[in-house]
Amino acid sequence: MRKSKLKITICSHDGKNYFGGPYEWIKRFAPALKQTGVEVSLLFFSDHHAKESSTCLYMQEQGFHCEVLPHHSFSQYKDNTEDRIKWCLKQIRKNPPDIFIANASLPALFAGKWIKAAGIPVIGVLHTDDERYHWLQEEFLKTSNDFTLSALVCVSELLKDKVTPLNTSNIPIEIISCGTPVPYYLKPKCLSPLKLVYAGKLTEEAKQISLLTKAFCRVVRDVKGVEAYIYGDGPAKEKVLAIIEEEGKGLPVYYKGFVPSADIQLQLTDKHIIVLLSDYEGLPIILMEAMACGLVPVCLSIRSGIPELIKDGETGLLVLDRDEDFTSAIERLAEHAVLFNALSINARHFVTQNHSMTVVVDKWLNLCEQLLNTSSAKKNVVIPYKLDLPPVNHWLKGIDQRKPSVIKYITRQLVRFKNLLNRL
Repeated sequence: MRKSKLKITICSHDGKNYFGGPYEWIKRFAPALKQTGVEVSLLFFSDHHAKESSTCLYMQEQGFHCEVLPHHSFSQYKDNTEDRIKWCLKQIRKNPPDIFIANASLPALFAGKWIKAAGIPVIGVLHTDDERYHWLQEEFLKTSNDFTLSALVCVSELLKDKVTPLNTSNIPIEIISCGTPVPYYLKPKCLSPLKLVYAGKLTEEAKQISLLTKAFCRVVRDVKGVEAYIYGDGPAKEKVLAIIEEEGKGLPVYYKGFVPSADIQLQLTDKHIIVLLSDYEGLPIILMEAMACGLVPVCLSIRSGIPELIKDGETGLLVLDRDEDFTSAIERLAEHAVLFNALSINARHFVTQNHSMTVVVDKWLNLCEQLLNTSSAKKNVVIPYKLDLPPVNHWLKGIDQRKPSVIKYITRQLVRFKNLLNRL
């Protein structure tokens, strides 16, 4: 048994209007940890000004201690991988935790080399099978690699299955979902009208939001007594509004805007069916949140994430396309109240037993204790003047911005000065 309070630091990227699984996970997970007596600190690398960093601002409002390195910082730390690593190490040396969690952040994962050397276990988190996450597999699971993690948490079985063959270092890999609050009491649902809902990022990548919006318009037109609601924000918002105006004109298809994650379940309680027609997912938080509220999930049958929550005909319905099969599934639920009620009860029970925040936090605390029982004595974090990093991974060329050499730096400054003179 630990005699002192467990201290955990979570490090993540952040920015203006940054929403989605990795950010919503922090908003759920950190407060749930805190309720068990864990002291939680948060570090953010922001791609915008500190006052525009969505997750950081939200967590500060919840009373959490947050440190943020803003974009174009006027401090000694600039927008490159090396300086972000050093900033992270400085924060850890100033306030050393017992456990360091790198939430899909490259500088945080690289910083793990020196954090782990100081006797602090480092845990990575894998949220999706997006190909850009291959760097986790290639750089941080290798044998004889100073950057190897102490453990990796995958939010789904599929993700664990994908990375396990690459785990030549044999570090612990655990499946722990992002989890969801489970409302204690739900009012009985009236199925007329039958309300469909999508809540999440309005983007074409993965979510295919335009095709989903068109599917909503089509099913509302073809199936009597159905309404559809879309919540969220993102780069495809104007496309969504245009489709509703053109294909859903006069139909009960509604765009309801963005709702903070803390309030989304309040919007779900009077809905009936949660719809995801994505190309790929991790283990969708919104799906768990909706199932906890008794909504029946109707989702496109994909290999990632979705099948771990939806057992077709038991906890929801899987469809083969966004057209006829999707419409047919909604029609079945609209016409068969007994089927809807059975799926609703099963969905809520499944999430309560497997993905409630209580279950999730218990799994995390067990992993932390396991790592602490085998970790070395804690030492001061060493911040080297020169960081010995591996070459830039080909998956990371867009986000791994290394510090330029002195010659390159001077050349860039001369070019900027020349451009400035030309504008005068």
